[in-house]
Amino acid sequence: MPSEKQKLGAWGEALAEEWLIAHGMTLVTRNYRCPYGELDRVMRHGDTLVFVEVKTRRSLTYGSPAAAVTAFKRRQISRAAACFLQEHALDDIACRFDVVEALAQDGPPRIRHLPAAFEVEEWD
Repeated sequence: MPSEKQKLGAWGEALAEEWLIAHGMTLVTRNYRCPYGELDRVMRHGDTLVFVEVKTRRSLTYGSPAAAVTAFKRRQISRAAACFLQEHALDDIACRFDVVEALAQDGPPRIRHLPAAFEVEEWD
């Protein structure tokens, strides 16, 4: 049975996916896992492959959701992206790393999309 935190995260990811698709992206895969970690969403935006990290919060008490994408997390995402690219033989494709914040406060949920939120941390 999923915890409340897992339910909130899944809700935020679904909301972010819907928002990204409505704004011109195409879903490639969701919740891609490899030994280095997980990619919440892999999307296409034109000719660019977009690795999306979704952060969901109930409030801003502890800062913005994107602030939780630490250097450690960026390295994990970068390594998982390298796995994805290798597994799918995508050597020469343009890539970027986006963060989507989903905020579930009073009223309608708020989405904030941060395109190219960070650069590759190291491909190893």
